[in-house]
Amino acid sequence: MRKYVEKGDSQIVESEYIWPVGRSNRPDEIKTSFNPRNKRDKWHFHNGIDLPAATGTPVYAIHSGKINLAAPSDPPRFKSGHVVIKVEPKIKNTRALFLVYLQLGRIGENIKKGVKVEKGDYIGNVGADDANYPHLHIEFRKANSNGKFGNRRINPLNYLPYPTVRE
Repeated sequence: MRKYVEKGDSQIVESEYIWPVGRSNRPDEIKTSFNPRNKRDKWHFHNGIDLPAATGTPVYAIHSGKINLAAPSDPPRFKSGHVVIKVEPKIKNTRALFLVYLQLGRIGENIKKGVKVEKGDYIGNVGADDANYPHLHIEFRKANSNGKFGNRRINPLNYLPYPTVRE
């Protein structure tokens, strides 16, 4: 959940999440956001946000949870190294969130299915597999009705902390 805190002429969105590259509540650089885009004269929806970073840059857990998936690649699901962390809901009768990290060149040796991670723990390094440039791609997905990994994507900026300007 987010809340707004006044800071001069702007507001800071506070969150229980952190940014995965900077490992803080300061936003990482975003190159591609959660929105429709035209790629090679075809429209499609970009289901997450892309955070450009040099190959080998450490990536950290943006929230505490349990590793649901961790593998170098498993087409057709993911064509690059990936980690998926399941965050259990704090509110009864709500669905879990799955935090998806893609384009990982390396996954931490302790990052395996079922392992509990804390916010800020190291999970891997940025890679460039199946990408035009080195970056970390992150997605937030809601669990399906059975509590399993689902395909309903949510804008990560609904959860991550970032500054806003008051009008």
